[in-house]
Amino acid sequence: GLISKKLDSGMGTCFIVAGEHFHPSLTGERLILTNDHVVSPSPEDYISSPPLRVDKGAVSFEVFSKTHQTCEIDLKEIVWSSAAQDHDACLIRLQEELPSELKPLPIGKYVPLVDPNDPEGIYIIGHPGGRILSYSMQNNELLDHDCKLREGQFSPRRIHYMTPTEPGSSGSPAMNADLDVIGLHHAGAKYMTRLNGHDGTYAANEAVWIQSICRAAAADLEAGRTRYRRGKET
Repeated sequence: GLISKKLDSGMGTCFIVAGEHFHPSLTGERLILTNDHVVSPSPEDYISSPPLRVDKGAVSFEVFSKTHQTCEIDLKEIVWSSAAQDHDACLIRLQEELPSELKPLPIGKYVPLVDPNDPEGIYIIGHPGGRILSYSMQNNELLDHDCKLREGQFSPRRIHYMTPTEPGSSGSPAMNADLDVIGLHHAGAKYMTRLNGHDGTYAANEAVWIQSICRAAAADLEAGRTRYRRGKET
């Protein structure tokens, strides 16, 4: 989906998720997931390019039919969120029920192994520059990730890949070869700090591992919190 300010241009991408991946109380709900730097309960925390407040935003979905109609729905409320320096995630409930043909994307449990000799591909689907839905499928090698969590850990884990993106791709699903979502795309840099204690930098794009997002959301919602806080891990 394309996240936009009401009656204005697009600001980012989102995708539909099944609520039960984030907490049992959300079972049966279809929600959308995007970045906190796209939609946030605390836009005042951002120095530049503040994100949308939820009551100012809408999402549109391209329905591939003979008429190429667009389905646009206002955002209703934030179910859970985590700031840009953490999971950079915002889980949102919509004002209206989604059309039945719009299904949640499947969520993957694992990130592919990193093999420099035979790298896995990471695929990005989104609305770069607020344009029509685009697919980034080439030059998309998985570079590295730190996707390991022990019991009681909820901190963000990150995936680095070469898959090219543009502004407006924020909030896109990062997908494996089976097109299961493994991450929430949120950043890219020419000089990205390497993961796992490796020295130096490289040109890379970055997603936050979807399972670290699900785990953090589940722990917070179980405790009655709707915003992730650092320092609560055991």
